[in-house]
Amino acid sequence: MLQAKAFIAKIKSDEAFRNRIMDIEDVAERFNLIKSDGFDCSEEEIKEAAGKLIVR
Repeated sequence: MLQAKAFIAKIKSDEAFRNRIMDIEDVAERFNLIKSDGFDCSEEEIKEAAGKLIVR
């Protein structure tokens, strides 16, 4: 979950990173890039972390 929170923080704060990730339409390819950038998390973990960040 820590990796997912770190990923969300980076995507919110780094426009170039966010654009690079979001330009990839294929989910599997997108997660390959996310992992190659050092974030070892699943789609479920990101969704869960995003939900917790929104609620708080």
